[in-house]
Amino acid sequence: MMTMTLLLAGLALAAGMGIYEAWTKQRGVAGWTVNIVASAVGGIAAGMALPMLVVTALNPGRDGAFYIGMASVVIGVVAGSSIALWIVNRFR
Repeated sequence: MMTMTLLLAGLALAAGMGIYEAWTKQRGVAGWTVNIVASAVGGIAAGMALPMLVVTALNPGRDGAFYIGMASVVIGVVAGSSIALWIVNRFR
């Protein structure tokens, strides 16, 4: 449950990153749409994959592995969103 809550909060953060980038670059309607969708998809994809890698790499029985995995959700969302925006801007 906590992971889903963090992913939903991350989705809002990723969409906010897409909106901010579209606002600062003064994109048109299509640019806004592409930025928001790419940012959200990239953020959620990385936000779901990175915690699995982190918790698997650590011993799941160790204390703190769960909390490190939860923190990596937010880091993954921000990183995935930024990478997705970078890729989209690369093709413009």
